[in-house]
Amino acid sequence: MGKRKKIWIPIVSVVLVGALVAGIVLATGKKKKPVDVYSVDNFSYQNFGGGNQMEGVVKTDKLQSVYISATQEVTEVYVQEGQQVSKGDPILAYDTTLTELSLKNKELEVKKLELRQQEAEKQLKAIKAMKPIVYHPTKPTTKPTTKPTQPKNDPYTSSNKNLSAPFEKLNDFGGYKVFWLNTSTPINDDLLGKLYAQAGGEVAKVVVFARENNRNTGELLYLFAMDITKSVTEYEVVKPTEPTEPEPSNPATDPSDDPSDPTEAPADPPATEPVKPPTEKIQVTSYSYSLHAAPTVDIDEPDVPNTPSNDPGVDMNSGYTSAEIAQMRKEKEAEIAELKFNIRMAKAEYKIMQAEFNDGKVYSELDGIVQSVMDPETAQMENTPLLKISGGGSYLVEGSINEYDLAKLQIGQTVQISDYWSGGMYSGTVIEVKDTPSNNNFYGGNSNLSYYPFVVRVDEAADLQEGYWVSLQFSLGEEETQTSMFMQKAFIRQEGGESFVYARNEEGKLEKRVITTGVDDGYYLEVLSGLSAEDYVAFPYGKEIAEGAPTHEGDLDALYGSRY
Repeated sequence: MGKRKKIWIPIVSVVLVGALVAGIVLATGKKKKPVDVYSVDNFSYQNFGGGNQMEGVVKTDKLQSVYISATQEVTEVYVQEGQQVSKGDPILAYDTTLTELSLKNKELEVKKLELRQQEAEKQLKAIKAMKPIVYHPTKPTTKPTTKPTQPKNDPYTSSNKNLSAPFEKLNDFGGYKVFWLNTSTPINDDLLGKLYAQAGGEVAKVVVFARENNRNTGELLYLFAMDITKSVTEYEVVKPTEPTEPEPSNPATDPSDDPSDPTEAPADPPATEPVKPPTEKIQVTSYSYSLHAAPTVDIDEPDVPNTPSNDPGVDMNSGYTSAEIAQMRKEKEAEIAELKFNIRMAKAEYKIMQAEFNDGKVYSELDGIVQSVMDPETAQMENTPLLKISGGGSYLVEGSINEYDLAKLQIGQTVQISDYWSGGMYSGTVIEVKDTPSNNNFYGGNSNLSYYPFVVRVDEAADLQEGYWVSLQFSLGEEETQTSMFMQKAFIRQEGGESFVYARNEEGKLEKRVITTGVDDGYYLEVLSGLSAEDYVAFPYGKEIAEGAPTHEGDLDALYGSRY
C-alpha cells in the first residue's frame, strides 16, 4: 500500500500539469487568432502639392529680359551689348501678326479651363459626400451596375456614341442652340461662322460643350454659352489692271525727236488731270462673341445606382466600394491640381500677348546696361531672351508655404528652381519669409491651411521670364515633409490626447502606432507622420485587436459588410 501511494502522487501531478499546459496552449491559441489588415491606400488620399516642392511666380528687380513670341517678327534692334540705356528708350521694333481673334482665342482657352475646374470641384464635392456600398454577408450580394448612366432628358447628351465630325447640333434648350464640339475643333472665325449660320438670328445664341474622348459617356470637359454676332465691313481698294506696253515714238510726228533744230526749246506739255486708278469694293466678314454660363437644366435622376435595390442584401448608398471612392477622389484631386496649373500658365501667356498690342516697339523699363543681345531666330528657338538689360538687379520668385512647414524655412536657405517654360535649372536663395498669411495656396494647396509668402532671389544670369511660373524645391530639415495624406477617421483612434492606429509591423504582427494628425476634413483626417500609404492597418475596434497579434490581409467587402 505504501509503495502504491508514492507512485500515485507523481502520476496525478503529471496529469494535472498536462491539463494545465493544454489549457494554456488553448487559451494562447485563441489570443493569437489572425487579425485582418488592409492597405492604407484603400482608406486615404494624397493632398497634391504638399512636401518640399511647390510653385512660385517670377518677378524682376532692376532687370529686364525681352522674349520674342512666335507672332512677332523683329524688324530692328536699336541697342547693342554694353550700351547704356535710360528708362523709356526704344530698344527694338517688331512687326506683329497677332490679331484680336488670337487674343480672344487665348481668353477663351482660359475660360474653358476655369469652367472645367469648376465642374471638377463640383464632382469632387459629390465624391466626398459618397458613402461606400455595404454588403451583408448573410444575404445575397449582387453588385449594382458599375457607373451611373447618362441622366434622362439631358439636352447636353447625344444619341451618337462617338463624335467624329467637327461638331454636332443637338437640341434647342433655353433659347439656345446646343452644339457638341469635337475636342480637336478650334474655336476660330471659321467655326463661329458655321455656328452662326446654323443657329440663325441676328445674334446667334449657342451653347457649346465637349466630352472626354469625344464619347457621349465621357466626362464633361467644358460647357458655356456664346452670343455670336456677325459684322460685314466694306473696303474700297485699287482694282488690279493688266500691264500695257508703251506706244513707240514716231520721229516724223514727235517734235522732241526732230534733230533739225537742236537749239529750239521743247514746248511745255499740255496740262492734264491725274488719272485716278480704277477701284473696286470688297466686303470682309468677321464674327465676335460674348461668353457667359450655360443655362441650367432640371433633369430626371439616373435610375442607377442611386435608387434603392430590390435586393434586401445590399445597401446601395453610392453604389461604389470604399476603395473605388478613394481612387475616384485621388484622380479628381490630381485633375484639379493639373487644371489649376494649366490655368496659371494660360493666364501668364495671355498677359504677355496683351502686352504685344502697342505701337510695335519695346522700350527700356529701367536705367541700366545692355547685358546681352541675341539673334532673334536663335532666341525664339531656344526660349532665351533676345536681349537683357540690368541695373544691378536679379529675379525674384514669390512662393508660399503652409503653416506646418513655415518654421523649417530659413532665410539664406538654398532653393532649386526649375523653369517650366525653358526647362532651365537654377539655384536661388531665400531672402524673405513673411509672418502674415495670404490667400494664395498654390498648386493644389489645402484650402484648410494657412499659407505664408516667401521670396527667393535668383542671379540675373538665369534666363527666366517675368510673369511665368516655376517649380521650387528645397530641403526642410532632417524630417522631410511628405505629401499630405488624409485617412478615414474610422481607422484612427484618439485617446488621452494622442492619435494612433493598429498597423502591421515588419514581423507581420499588430502594433499600436502613434501618429501625428493635422487638418480634420470631416470624413478624413490629415496624417502628418507615423503612417504611409504602403502600410497596412486593422479596424481599431474589437476583442481581437491587441498588440502582438498575427495579421492577415483581409477582404474589403467583408470588412464593410461586418461593420455596418
